[in-house]
Amino acid sequence: MYATDVMFGVLSGCKANSVMVIDKELYVLTERVGSLTSSFGEKPNELKTRMDVCFRAHGYINQLGEPFVSSIHTPLARLLSLSFQTDKKLYSEYFDKILEIYPSRLKALKQIRRYLGSRKDKLMLYLYSALLSTKGL
Repeated sequence: MYATDVMFGVLSGCKANSVMVIDKELYVLTERVGSLTSSFGEKPNELKTRMDVCFRAHGYINQLGEPFVSSIHTPLARLLSLSFQTDKKLYSEYFDKILEIYPSRLKALKQIRRYLGSRKDKLMLYLYSALLSTKGL
């Protein structure tokens, strides 16, 4: 329902024999009231679905034996920061899975904090994540 283009992009990119860059617009994103892009992360189960897709995409890339792929991290960091701000239970569920994608929780937290506005939110991210690490919640 969400992020359907992610797996298409990963699969087509990984299975392509070659890739060519062209100077032509091929993808147009139109935003209108009520569209998926106009209220990103606000629909029921949207963040969970999008995070599941990111983890699935990274799992596929890992199966191919590819090294740490940073292009997966930017959308996932954004989703994790949104879940931290809106749904701590969802954040804690995926905090346990972070090591499937990031080489360390510290690297993950450094990326996630980039999407948080205030210093207070960034500090709370580190404190809450440290609590999760020590209590195994």
